[in-house]
Amino acid sequence: MSPPSHPLRPPGVQAIFDELAAAPPAESLEALNRLLGRRMQEYNSAPQPDLGGLSPDHMHQLLAGDWETTGALHVNAGISRDLLRDVPLFADARTVMRYVAEHAPVPLTSRGNLPRAAVAALLYRRTPLYGEVLRFQFTSVASRG
Repeated sequence: MSPPSHPLRPPGVQAIFDELAAAPPAESLEALNRLLGRRMQEYNSAPQPDLGGLSPDHMHQLLAGDWETTGALHVNAGISRDLLRDVPLFADARTVMRYVAEHAPVPLTSRGNLPRAAVAALLYRRTPLYGEVLRFQFTSVASRG
């Protein structure tokens, strides 16, 4: 009989625990630890849908990296501010930070998203290059309810 599922374990991790519980007893604690270590390494290096297709290892690198020497992203400190000024990702980040600073606190929906009014206001503040496309997409989605 398998032990009950743990509500905080991802399904893939729970499957590993279920597999080990159903397997014959290990020769020793060391053998069990080696097997568990190997299975967890396989899990941690495999892409996970819940992580946007990243593996847990890649997600850890993305979140814990210092952006200079470790991690999935590295920032080139030699790039000039002038070159970065028009990068859409940075422009969007500045737009969101400016909005939150001006309208704080910005309450999230029950699902953890920005409210529609905030999204609509942010779309109209976007860079001209992307603003028109996103305004159209948001209007289309908002009109459908």
